[in-house]
Amino acid sequence: HGIYYNKTNQEIKVDGKRPYFVWFFGDRALLAKVAESISGIVSENKADYLVGIPGYEYTPFSTVGSKHEFHYTKAKTDNNCKFTGHFLADLHSLPVSKEYILDKNNYVCGDDSYSIDKIEEYSDKDPKHKSYNYKFTFSVKKGKKKSEIAPTLVTISMKPMLSRTPGWVTKYDDPEGEDYDNGYKSSKLRTFGLKSLVDGITDFYNPEQYYTTFKIKIN
Repeated sequence: HGIYYNKTNQEIKVDGKRPYFVWFFGDRALLAKVAESISGIVSENKADYLVGIPGYEYTPFSTVGSKHEFHYTKAKTDNNCKFTGHFLADLHSLPVSKEYILDKNNYVCGDDSYSIDKIEEYSDKDPKHKSYNYKFTFSVKKGKKKSEIAPTLVTISMKPMLSRTPGWVTKYDDPEGEDYDNGYKSSKLRTFGLKSLVDGITDFYNPEQYYTTFKIKIN
């Protein structure tokens, strides 16, 4: 309920439901807390995120079933010459939604021979694991025989949201700014210049820089 300004700064009285957008700038750890707080107040189907952050040099993670923190040494091999591995990750500091983390499409694997099987929320009372909140399961397939499975380096990277324009930005963008030329209409929910603002922010960041990368050596 208030004033909407069109592209010529004409004031248009609005009395109805419209989407609204808020920019948050600041320390990445604080942004993560803000995102978590918003998730607790507004349901995910009503709140979308767009995060522009430099890549993290290191995100805490630990392999499962290995005495070495960064080397997975106990992989299960099946008859198809494929073995699976797991690692736990602490993603509390990333200001992204749970849905974004759990979506396998938001990750890039460094080699076609392995892939992510699933990502799931994780909790463990074990003091060694209690700080980790997500569990990643990945599969690696090498060669045609078990004997041909060679040591390899698994790299899994989380893609940045800014690598592509989110669908909700396009949905709510009024590129020509003509939606309210003839006055307010409750059926029109777009905002003039929204995509231009998002594109401007994107230019500040490197949209090809991954948020974080996990590197695990298979022995």
